[in-house]
Amino acid sequence: MDSFPVERVTFNRPFVVPVGAKTVTGIALTDGVWNGNYYPKGVVEAATEKYINALLDVKHDAERTGVIITASYEDGILITGQLDEARTDVQEQLSSSKLRYFSSDIGITVDKVRKIVLSIDFVNFVSLCDSPGCTLCTIREVKMASDTKTETATLSSAAAAAPVAPASAPLSSPGPVAPATPEAAPAAPTGVPPATETPPAPPATESAKATEATSVTPAAPAIPAAPVIPAAPPAAPAIPDPAAEAENRLKAENKTLLGQLEALKTEKTELEKQLSELKGSTGKLTDENAGLQRQICSLTETVKAQLTDVILGKKIELGSLKRDQADKERVKLTAMSVEALREVHSALTQIKSTAEPARAKLSDDESTGEKLTDEQSYRLKVFGHKDPVKV
Repeated sequence: MDSFPVERVTFNRPFVVPVGAKTVTGIALTDGVWNGNYYPKGVVEAATEKYINALLDVKHDAERTGVIITASYEDGILITGQLDEARTDVQEQLSSSKLRYFSSDIGITVDKVRKIVLSIDFVNFVSLCDSPGCTLCTIREVKMASDTKTETATLSSAAAAAPVAPASAPLSSPGPVAPATPEAAPAAPTGVPPATETPPAPPATESAKATEATSVTPAAPAIPAAPVIPAAPPAAPAIPDPAAEAENRLKAENKTLLGQLEALKTEKTELEKQLSELKGSTGKLTDENAGLQRQICSLTETVKAQLTDVILGKKIELGSLKRDQADKERVKLTAMSVEALREVHSALTQIKSTAEPARAKLSDDESTGEKLTDEQSYRLKVFGHKDPVKV
């Protein structure tokens, strides 16, 4: 069964329906999922009349084998086809059950997204086959004419063709002969008109019988005509089966869901591939980040060591730290962060810039001979002035 519109086929050999023709009956199409498309019951039932006068062939060979004479809807489109008497090979295959199915060559309109048949536009022909697209389209009955009927039909045809004897043919034995007509009387004397005598007419009844006996041929005995096989009566309207319809709907929905599931599986596979590629890129970035982190840590330690050395040097220079306490102070500074060390370094730089003038003044005071206490000397070295600040 084709699931797309096809071109109509023109058959060259004329179809003859002889007396005692063979018939084949079965389901041509029913609702369900065939060749990936769902055929609803309403669409199938609406196409029933389109099967009447459709052509029969064998395995889609486009060789005319017969014609559909009746079509009705029961649990599907039930058709009866009349077979061509000349196709004895087809009759033998049907009798031996080698051809067990119908396959419809039809034109349809399909919703390509939902895979649902919207209408059956025409029926090109119906094939007798052994492997259909619709597994429920089976041949249910094959009727072959009996030998007696076939012989009777042959005799009737021969009698009708026999020539009939012409109506003027004589019989084998002669019938009675009509009396001869009397001769005319002798001529009358000159000048006298002759007397006219009318011959006696033959008896009407005997003459008619003799004429009928010589001109009528007995008719041949009539041969009764062969009985005509009546067409199959139309089937009773099918009673809808809600359970079957529900089952068919569920089958169609299941097929749709299976298609969606396959699409989701394909999408999942693609996403997993992208995720794997992303993980690979992330791993590379992580490795690069780890290297950068190591470099940062190394640089941080280097900066901390440099800042610690500078701070220790400035403290010793300012006199706020003795050299024997430098190692202990280094441990404390190493535990500090780079930002904290930078703040300490900034503060010491500011103190040093303030202490430089104080030292210069101290040198001047020492040159003048002014004596400073230890506290004044320390305050002067550290804070740049010798006297306490009053608040």
